Amino acid sequence: MTVIMIVMICLGCAVVLAGLGIIAYQSKRLAQAVETAIDSAAVPWRAITQKSEDLAPQLERLAEKQKEVAESLERISTTSKQLNYFIGSLDQATGRIFTLKR
Repeated sequence: MTVIMIVMICLGCAVVLAGLGIIAYQSKRLAQAVETAIDSAAVPWRAITQKSEDLAPQLERLAEKQKEVAESLERISTTSKQLNYFIGSLDQATGRIFTLKR
């Protein structure tokens, strides 16, 4: 009976050691897969970073152009208001004899 118990204990230890070996092997494969995934993801990340750095000057130029357009629109608005004022003044001065089409 004692011999059977010793054999059972040895078999149990062997099963546990085999399980630990399988876990270690799977962990090693997983670590290799993660390393490969990181290496393959690094190239697109670098490309994306480079493109975003290249876009910064373009965005600055676009902001400058938007500012210029806003200033132009402001000038056009001011000119339009002045023209409307002059048309109104002309209508008042001529007593609407010569009405201008708007």
